Amino acid sequence: MVSAVPHLKSPELRILAADKVAHCLEYALFALLAYRSFSHYKGETRPNLTFFLSLGLLAIFALVDELLQTWTPGRHPDVLDYFFDLVGGTVVLLYLLWRQGRTAAAPNR
Repeated sequence: MVSAVPHLKSPELRILAADKVAHCLEYALFALLAYRSFSHYKGETRPNLTFFLSLGLLAIFALVDELLQTWTPGRHPDVLDYFFDLVGGTVVLLYLLWRQGRTAAAPNR
């Protein structure tokens, strides 16, 4: 995990809150992979269950990731990082849930 690398500095980007954008994008990808994995768990899983399983995994993983920084020299946990992890993941999960609901409701042609 990148969060366990001691004294890791963020790249110098001239974008406001670039590290928060990076957190959103990282967990957006993680959410996509988690949703896809849980949607194929034991055959077909209901979309709502897939959403909550994926969100739970993301929330726990993001929390552990931030807490591990407590013991990594030069790093510290940040509540805003955790928040933006969840924002990135939740946006993707809501989109996937909406898209799967639309696909299921579409008439077969």
